[in-house]
Amino acid sequence: MVGVEKQPELFNRWELKYVIPVRLMHEIIGAMAGYVLPDENGENGMYKISSLYYDTYDFKFYHEKLDGVKFRQKVRLRTYGDEDARFFEIKQRCSSTVHKKRTMVDNESAGALASGEGLENADSAAQDIEYLFSVYSLVPKVNVTYLRRAYFGVYEGDLRITFDTGLKCSKAGKEDDAKYMLYPGLAVMEVKADDRVPVWMISIIQRYNLEQGRMSKYCMGVEALYNI
Repeated sequence: MVGVEKQPELFNRWELKYVIPVRLMHEIIGAMAGYVLPDENGENGMYKISSLYYDTYDFKFYHEKLDGVKFRQKVRLRTYGDEDARFFEIKQRCSSTVHKKRTMVDNESAGALASGEGLENADSAAQDIEYLFSVYSLVPKVNVTYLRRAYFGVYEGDLRITFDTGLKCSKAGKEDDAKYMLYPGLAVMEVKADDRVPVWMISIIQRYNLEQGRMSKYCMGVEALYNI
């Protein structure tokens, strides 16, 4: 399957985010040579990602992020490349630690979960998603698309570094009206690790004076599309 990230169905990890110029992205990729390899999926580690985010009618998940709630979560339906297979995901964050659950779904299963019908023989992730849809009456709010360049550590099996460019957003069902939510000359760089960031990556971060941010693609999309 093209573009499906090699991740377990349940995991915890650290995530560090940086917004950088695209020209600097290419320099950093060059500086990582010998330490990382491109994701084996996609074309030289590059593939399109589309994420449909769900929230309550009054944007509960969005406001939790803005208010800095220590434990917060979001639900999304993520598609890699142009594949029919998708993942419904729950992404929970406590400070800098991310806990993610996901279940693979086809179009029919995705529709059943989103409509509250549920699935037969649902795994634990699907059951949790059914519960959130039931309790919060979730509805689709924002669709976010971008091109991802993904790399894995040569020596650190848990290390993953991604660069996202061309970030666009649209309301659900209005993908033809998508607009940029981040200046096209910028990229979102994410460093993800289960334990700690390796010394060589820290050196690169320091060399380029990268400043960690707490940007959220979902929140950026909400702010670009809704008057709230």
